[in-house]
Parts: sequence; structure tokens; C-alpha cells
Amino acid sequence: MRIGITGHQNLGSEVRVGWVCRELSYAVKKYNVTKGITCLAAGADQIYAEILKGENIPYIVVVPSDSYEKTFGDISSLEKYQILLKKANRIIKLKFNEPNEIAFFEAGKKVVNLSRVIFAIWNGKKAKGLGGTADVVKYALEKNKKVVHFNPISKKVTEI
Repeated sequence: MRIGITGHQNLGSEVRVGWVCRELSYAVKKYNVTKGITCLAAGADQIYAEILKGENIPYIVVVPSDSYEKTFGDISSLEKYQILLKKANRIIKLKFNEPNEIAFFEAGKKVVNLSRVIFAIWNGKKAKGLGGTADVVKYALEKNKKVVHFNPISKKVTEI
């Protein structure tokens, strides 16, 4: 099944990151992911791609814009992005000149449109800016996609 991801870049403590890793690994098997779709943003997206790579499951990367690399706040996330991008089965680059909220939202919508199900690593709160996780979840629900909500705060996984 083609499953895309949307999620927070900053997941918080190592305990939360560990929880997300365990739950996503379990969900990849439970939902029989045959192809993943991700933007490879820091945090949840990169964790998902690493799990897929470890399971030899192909994935598509949606790159929101030219100069997307500028958005990575630390060298570790940038290096992971570059490594994971090279391992992608397919790369779709959107036609935005610079990274911005509109480009991020369009990329999130593209992930949804290419997916049958969306994994959402989300605290359940409103987005801080256009194109955040809450906006992508709302779009997915409007498109009648199943959303599997992984809440790293409450440590609950629910289908919505």
C-alpha cells in the first residue's frame, strides 16, 4: 500500500523519538507499506524514510522547492536528507523557486494525493504556519484518505 507521511520536525525528547520510531516500524508492517511518500523534512519524515530504507521498501520524495536544503537547521538533518534523497526510488520536484509556506503546503498535498493512507506524527494542535502537519491532515481528511494519527505527546495511535 502507498503510504505517505506528514509530521513534526521537532519531536522533542529522545523518549518521544524512540516511541515514534517503534510505532512507525510497527505500522509499516501492519499496514503493509509497499511504497512510501515523504518530503524528507527533518524529524518524522526522515525517520519514516530510514525505516523504509531499512526494510528495502521504495519511497518517493516530494521536494517542495529549489534551495530546499536551506531549510535544514542543523548539519545532521541536512546530511540525512542528502543520503536519503539519493536512495529515493523517484524524486518529484515542485516548481517553486524558494522554500516557503505555500511550497510546503503544496508538497504536503502532493504527498496526500499520491497516497492511499497518511501517517501523521502530530501533537493534535493547529499548524504554526501554512503547510504544517495540521493543514496536511485536514487536507487528507477532505480527500477522504485514512489518516493514522501517532500522537507523540499522549503516546496513542488512532485511525481518523
